[in-house]
Amino acid sequence: MDIIYFYIYDMNITDKKVSRRNLWKKREQEGYCIYCGNNTPKENYKGCKECLEKKVQSNKSIKDYNGKQSQYRLLIKYDVIKKYGNICACCGEDEIMFLSIDHINNDGVLDRDSFKNYSTFSFYLKLKKEPIREDLQVLCFNCNLGKQLNNGECPHKNKNKNLLPIIDNRRISKFNNGTKIDWPEDEDLIKMCNETSVSNVSKKLGVDFSSISNRLKRRGKYNLVKKLTGKNK
Repeated sequence: MDIIYFYIYDMNITDKKVSRRNLWKKREQEGYCIYCGNNTPKENYKGCKECLEKKVQSNKSIKDYNGKQSQYRLLIKYDVIKKYGNICACCGEDEIMFLSIDHINNDGVLDRDSFKNYSTFSFYLKLKKEPIREDLQVLCFNCNLGKQLNNGECPHKNKNKNLLPIIDNRRISKFNNGTKIDWPEDEDLIKMCNETSVSNVSKKLGVDFSSISNRLKRRGKYNLVKKLTGKNK
């Protein structure tokens, strides 16, 4: 019975939206303000001056409300940070905007699983209401993230993971572009390619595959090469 009720409720909401759009469209065609249906709309607008001013005030109220909500969330967080010491337990950072709550035993997943609709705000709100927990501490964002990347311990205390230099082989050319190549005659080059493959010849000459194909294309002779690969031969 509940399922049917909610289904009907959602249908009513949809019907109201459709009816409102149809009403606005009708008022617009008749040359009236789509919101009140009484006044002439402002030039290049669908609403009259009075209705547009009301919408502006309404949007300002929404922005003010969102701003107050954001401020409230920050105040809750700051209260919790102060409650747990107001200073990073590792490096001593005391700028409150740099601080966060950390799970000492790296078991934050248990808190997240315990909430049906977990969020950072709901977590801080819970901490504000509950007694101080021994498994939590204040860390700055640097130490908190460093702890996460360093196998559960801040790098200030001990480095558990050594970062090896990153070598990107995609940026290293396989061939020395400055090396002068002793190219065989075109007929000999075509013969070599037809006997084996362009790929094999490129390895033998120490050049890229495209160097051979482009060379022969510029001379209009690439069509004489049989398209063989190492697997075909």
